Amino acid sequence: MIDLYQVHWPNPIIPVSTTMRAMEELVRKGMVRYIGVSNFSPSQLERAQQALKREEIVSDQIEYSLLKMRDAERLFERFGDSITVIAYSPLAQGLLTGKYGPENLPRDLVRAINPLFDPHNVRRARPLLEKLKEVASRHNAAPDQVALRVLIHRTNVVAIPGAKDARQAERNALAADLQLTDREVEEVMSVARSVKVSWFRGYLTAPIRVMRALL
Repeated sequence: MIDLYQVHWPNPIIPVSTTMRAMEELVRKGMVRYIGVSNFSPSQLERAQQALKREEIVSDQIEYSLLKMRDAERLFERFGDSITVIAYSPLAQGLLTGKYGPENLPRDLVRAINPLFDPHNVRRARPLLEKLKEVASRHNAAPDQVALRVLIHRTNVVAIPGAKDARQAERNALAADLQLTDREVEEVMSVARSVKVSWFRGYLTAPIRVMRALL
């Protein structure tokens, strides 16, 4: 049996009611225990739930980091703690580790197409990185561990950071043991909300970053 089976993206062709009926049938047959979705907006999630007759949608896996919070906050506003948010890219593809800066931009293609890595946006993220370093220094921790711990401070959030090796995986896992106060969490969240990322500019300059990555 599959414990959690997620619909990875809303399908623009197949009605969500058809998909949800099929998911519910898998639960009925004992093949799946819980139904989840991924990359669903609050309204899409609501329509999907309404299409189910007996089961509940338990999770929505979305991109969620301290530099991309609005989608998650909209889910919290609509559903409170009744839905588990599974946060992918919780470290903003490494930007929240402090590894990168305007003069030290990543050269790989995956990050080159990410609007967050426009130099203008990287500079705007500096106050948040400084706050993460400040809080981390109080706990003998790393900035990225603080960034993860702040997200999972909410009981209905699970973070799934990437890791290139066992050392990074262990480092990420230790974030769960970090004991931050409510005040420290709010300190970080307050700075994060003040960071205004220019997504339009980031997408506009992406071709330039891609060319540099390919050269």
